[in-house]
Amino acid sequence: MRGYKQHILKTLQKFDIYVYRAAHESHFTLRKRIESELIKQANGVLHIGAHEGQEAFFYDQCGAKVLWVEANPSAYEILLENIRQYPSQSATRALLGAENDTQVNFNLTSNRGASSSIYAPNPEFQHPFNVANTISLEMSRLDSIISEKVIGQFPHWVVDVQGAELPVLSGAGSFIRYCNSMVVEAKDKSYYSGGTSYPELKEFLRQEGFTPLWEIDEDGEDNIFFLRIEGRLK
Repeated sequence: MRGYKQHILKTLQKFDIYVYRAAHESHFTLRKRIESELIKQANGVLHIGAHEGQEAFFYDQCGAKVLWVEANPSAYEILLENIRQYPSQSATRALLGAENDTQVNFNLTSNRGASSSIYAPNPEFQHPFNVANTISLEMSRLDSIISEKVIGQFPHWVVDVQGAELPVLSGAGSFIRYCNSMVVEAKDKSYYSGGTSYPELKEFLRQEGFTPLWEIDEDGEDNIFFLRIEGRLK
């Protein structure tokens, strides 16, 4: 574990991000400290798949401005209430994907919509939720709803879109060059039918100049941090 942590910390130091190793520190604690430093350096977070904005206080403590994107209409209303106290945080309601002006089914799940997706849960696996309702939403590309001037203010991206990672990132088009670090919820199995697999995600981001700081854990899932190694914009 010590060598594993040292590898991560040395990689971060190449980009003037200094996180010092604490003895017997858990992976979760180290991960939060790294995320905090990445956000402080970026000073701007684009959070796609906001849900109700549970991370709003954490982002505020990091001193970052935040642009939230959420598709679920009911979750979006709660999100607006939750970020009202943070002047540097704003939100837009959009279902992001690879195409514009396309109507798609969006599956709302029973866990307050936290696992909602354009994809249905894979019946091969047991899920702690079910699809409570399905609504029709219009899909938009990220590069069509946000200007280049705006996207450049948010170099740290968080993508939590329940299997739709590739369509969402494809819809960023050339704007992905403004992202220097990214956190993506990843799993080693396809828990959503037709959803993005981790190898697909990793290869897509490799071609965009990113490398993961670690791989999926022994439980088969993790929030993977990707750092842009090539083509960083200052």
